This record gives sequence, structure tokens and C-alpha cells, in this order.
Amino acid sequence: MFKRSNFLYFFIIFLISIIFSIQYFYKKQKEEQYLIQVNQNKSKQINNWILEKKHFMEKLSKNIENKNYNKEVFLKIMKETNKKMKTHSVFLGLEDGNYLDTQGYWIDGFDPRVRPWYIETIKQEKTTITGPMYYNDISGQEINWWAISSLIKKEGKNYGVISSEINPEMLIKLLNDIKHSKIEDLFLFDKNSGIIIASIKGENELKLVQNIFSKKFFENLPKTKETSLIKVDENRKAIVTNLKEAPWILCMIVK
Repeated sequence: MFKRSNFLYFFIIFLISIIFSIQYFYKKQKEEQYLIQVNQNKSKQINNWILEKKHFMEKLSKNIENKNYNKEVFLKIMKETNKKMKTHSVFLGLEDGNYLDTQGYWIDGFDPRVRPWYIETIKQEKTTITGPMYYNDISGQEINWWAISSLIKKEGKNYGVISSEINPEMLIKLLNDIKHSKIEDLFLFDKNSGIIIASIKGENELKLVQNIFSKKFFENLPKTKETSLIKVDENRKAIVTNLKEAPWILCMIVK
């Protein structure tokens, strides 16, 4: 009788542990699916944000195409677009070497035709994202930035390239509204350069993240899948989504 009751006791304990295990894994799987959806929704938001900026550039390109060259007129419509886009600056490079910038930037000998944003847009003949490029701010700190650029044609010939600047601060604002106890980090990774563009972490932590998530880490991602779930270590996973409108990856590190 004792042996039978003892067996029954252990059997009940075993069943309870199985039930708790199933509940735990179900809860974890459900939470994982939720975070994947959060990642995909944020990717969609960023894609739409980039697409909106591209449309602004294409509209401005057509506007300039239909006007004769006039510095004051061009700067006026560029500043209007810059205000609507809420970007740092809008700038125009022409085939004859002329250059206009809503921030008034100019240095002797500056030739827009040899800049990466100009060359790449002429080469692709479509609205492009080029970067990273670099400049030093007033304090001497190096700033990464990307350009959204659109080609301007007149009478079937290349006339110039109109561009706007995207900097990390703008992108961090897009990331910072996601809060979840399981999210350790959320960042945008540039596939071409292998650098992290923007992260919800501070600058010191960002350097650590950059060391772990190098270009090599992302090279083995499935090319056919929009979103992938990959193991980082024993305690963390990465949910990664390829953006459609830029050569970037949105990566979410979850505990």
C-alpha cells in the first residue's frame, strides 16, 4: 500500500512538473512571437519613414527640373522641403559643379560631382541611400550620416542630384518608443559598411555592441527570409529584419 501511494505521489509531482514546463515554454514561445511582431512593425515604420523621405526628394527633383536655374528660387523650395522633412539639411549638386545647401555649407574647391551621394545616384539613376559619410561637428566629434538622393534630368540629360541628410539622432528617435523588459537592445545595422547606425544604448555600450555584432555576424542570415531569429549566446537571441527601403537591418536583442 505504501509503495503504491508513494508511486502515485511521485507520478502526480511528475505530471505537475510537466504541466508547468509546457506552460513555461508556451509562454516563452508566445512572448517570442510577440517580440518578432514588434520588430516587424518597427521595421515597417522605418521603411515608411524612409519612403516618405524618398518621395520628398523625388517631388523636389521634379520641381527643380521644371525651373530655370535661379539660386534664390532653388534655395527657397529646398528650405521648404527641408522644413517638411525635418532633416538637418537639403543640398543640390549640379553637373556644372554648382552647389547649394540649405545650411549655407561651402568650402573653396568643393565639388559635389566627386561626392559619394552624387556619384552613386548618377550611377543608379534612381533615388538612393548612400553612406556612411563623415564630418566633424563644432566640438570636433566625428558624425556619421547618410544621404537620400534623387536624380534631376533636363531634356533627357543629367542635370544634377538633390539630397537630404539622415543622421543617427533622427533614427534613434524612431527606435526609442519601444519598451519591453525582455529587450536588451534595438539597433540599425548598415549591411554595406558593417557599422551600427543607431542604437537605444548609450555610446559606451554601443561600442561593446559593435564588437559583438560585426558584419560577419550578419553574413550568414537567410537571404530569402525577411525576419530571422538567431542565437547570440546561451541567454540571448537576436530578432533581425531586413529593411526594404535601405540596405539596413533592424536587430532586436532579447533575453
